Amino acid sequence: MVASIRILDAQGRPIRKLLNQQTIAQGAFINWDGLGDNGEKARVGYYLLPIEVFDLNGQVQRLQMKAVVGAKF
Repeated sequence: MVASIRILDAQGRPIRKLLNQQTIAQGAFINWDGLGDNGEKARVGYYLLPIEVFDLNGQVQRLQMKAVVGAKF
């Protein structure tokens, strides 16, 4: 399978590209370290993860997941 995963802030602005058409195994675990493409820590808040997965038959699955970045006060 080939996957693309982006991270967008709550306003839809791009924060980071986790995967860009990279091969992954089914059931793969992807970890985000909370950093943006610029290397800075993401702000506390909600984030959207649009995901596209292509299988060997050319079928595309589009998913939308959510993530939250928190902080210890």
